[in-house]
Amino acid sequence: MNKKIFALAILGMFLLAGVTTISVAEKTETKMNNNTKNLDPVPHLYVANNPVLDFYFIKPGSEISTVLYPGNDGDEYSWLKWEITEWPEWGTWKFEPSKKGECPGGYYDTVYLTITVPNQPEATFSGDVVFVNTEDLSNSVTITFIVKTIKTRQLVNPMIQQFFENLFEKFPLLENLFNFL
Repeated sequence: MNKKIFALAILGMFLLAGVTTISVAEKTETKMNNNTKNLDPVPHLYVANNPVLDFYFIKPGSEISTVLYPGNDGDEYSWLKWEITEWPEWGTWKFEPSKKGECPGGYYDTVYLTITVPNQPEATFSGDVVFVNTEDLSNSVTITFIVKTIKTRQLVNPMIQQFFENLFEKFPLLENLFNFL
């Protein structure tokens, strides 16, 4: 097919479809049948978790594991770069695979979090984990963590203590009930 005829055919298809392009220098959008699409897509940070994560009846010195889901609920073709910039100073906080990531519009990442709780019985710990869009610092999400530890009991006889440890290992709900009393 002749190149001129092919080019005219393509131009005719665009005219029939009602496509008009506004110069990128003037505006950053394309109009197609009165639908507007942004040529400079904007990412938006979103974390698909409750804004408060609380953990009760936690044994002092134990580990808590949870999963966080930072994502991009911005424009379809946007690209989000996020980072965890703050977390509490109490305990040990381990984020896997890391404290930063990237994802396209409509997708989210998975961050596995392990917290080693301080070895303090009958204590309440709280603090915030802050996620930030690294290209728009005004776009951030804060998740508050609350951890309440139980009081620990020391039994005099080590054999009795070993018995209860084995029992609680096999029946964890029984341990929660025992600690609640």
